[in-house]
Amino acid sequence: MKNARCLIHDTRYTIQRFIGLSVMFLLTCIASCILYLASVDAESLSDIKLASLQAPIKVVPEKWGRDPFVRYEDKAFKKAKEEPSKDDILFDLKLDGIIADGKKAVAIINGGFYRKNERVNGFLIVAIGKDEVLLEKDGKRFPFGIKKFAVTGTPRGGKK
Repeated sequence: MKNARCLIHDTRYTIQRFIGLSVMFLLTCIASCILYLASVDAESLSDIKLASLQAPIKVVPEKWGRDPFVRYEDKAFKKAKEEPSKDDILFDLKLDGIIADGKKAVAIINGGFYRKNERVNGFLIVAIGKDEVLLEKDGKRFPFGIKKFAVTGTPRGGKK
């Protein structure tokens, strides 16, 4: 009977010791996390410098084939890209944006809103796509798109 009591007492002592060490380990982990978070430099909105936001953006050209995550181009746009020569240039036109809602689409060109079959600076708007407008003048079609670019460089904190 005496051996059984010692065994129970030893088991309780071992369990209490295990729980005590576990609690100390968790408290140490929590304290180290708090100290780490306190040492990290957090940027607030007031710390952002506007000059760094206006730094030149490096445009990375597309070096490979079709992007599998982008839909195929409309046939009208694809055909128009082959037709115009390098001498044909769209003067005084700036595509500010495109608003598309299913079948309805509006192109914002030079600050004005235009729909399909309307004219802007002598060009007829033949089609309006997701990120491109197809213009026509003198029987020639001109794809007129929004420039796509990628931003490269170091993050705002200067750390990589």
